[in-house]
Amino acid sequence: MSRTYRDPIHKEIFLDSNKKVEKLLIDLIDCRELQRLRWIRQLGTSWLTFHGAEATRFPHSLGSMHVANLMFEKLSRDLNLEEEKYNHYRALVLVSALLHDIGHSPFSHSSEDINNIKHEVWTQKLILSPETEINKVLENYQDGFARDIASILNKTYPVRFLSSIVNSQLDCDRFDYLLRDSFHTGTAYGNFDLNRVIQSITVDIEHDCLVVSGEKGMLAVEDYLYARYSMYLQVYQHKKCLASDSHLLKLFQRVKMLIRSKRIAYLETGLLKWVTNPESLTVTEFLNIDDTTV
Repeated sequence: MSRTYRDPIHKEIFLDSNKKVEKLLIDLIDCRELQRLRWIRQLGTSWLTFHGAEATRFPHSLGSMHVANLMFEKLSRDLNLEEEKYNHYRALVLVSALLHDIGHSPFSHSSEDINNIKHEVWTQKLILSPETEINKVLENYQDGFARDIASILNKTYPVRFLSSIVNSQLDCDRFDYLLRDSFHTGTAYGNFDLNRVIQSITVDIEHDCLVVSGEKGMLAVEDYLYARYSMYLQVYQHKKCLASDSHLLKLFQRVKMLIRSKRIAYLETGLLKWVTNPESLTVTEFLNIDDTTV
């Protein structure tokens, strides 16, 4: 069946199951690894400062996919891609945008200093591991497709501008999270004209990268860059957000000390590994850890 996701930022995100690429996206959305993001807060501990910041990584992933589609459609018109390339590149970009955050640990970036593991590491593991539902769906779609998605995300895919749509200074991830985080924190700092920015971006074929064209386009992008600067200044690096992140880190430093001194009677195996030896976590153990677990 086709799907319509009603989104507070982009209104309607529609996927047609009769189209091969969009059927793939629907199958991926239903995978355990994507559904887990419903229990990982987008803004970490910032809900203690901005009470509306309860949104999770799940809607952000859908929103990033939607923005990536808008960007790709514009760029494909500029390049006049033939049908086969259009379909293959579109699948690569949309799937990469959808999956780019599946490796997040509890409380997103707020917890990365607890065990010094960046979410990109686990994103790669989950995409490439034959144990995951996502890997099976990708490989059923096309042999080697999981490897191609991983290369888009780590910027080693031969067609470099495709990676730039998902991970650059002008990418679908940043475009979505600025608008979404501004909405959920009840602030206006992250607002910018998304459509104008997208229309101003094109591909520099010689250097295989995204560039901004035209004076009006540059002004729109400057507004976006200022919105990003303002969100970091007023929200992401708000003194109370930094304080709550610091408190979370100190709590886990205390937990590690209690574990070493054998003063904790019991801690679930996966959570114990996540705190003390994250490299030893199995895929299943990692997937069982989310904000609720912690």
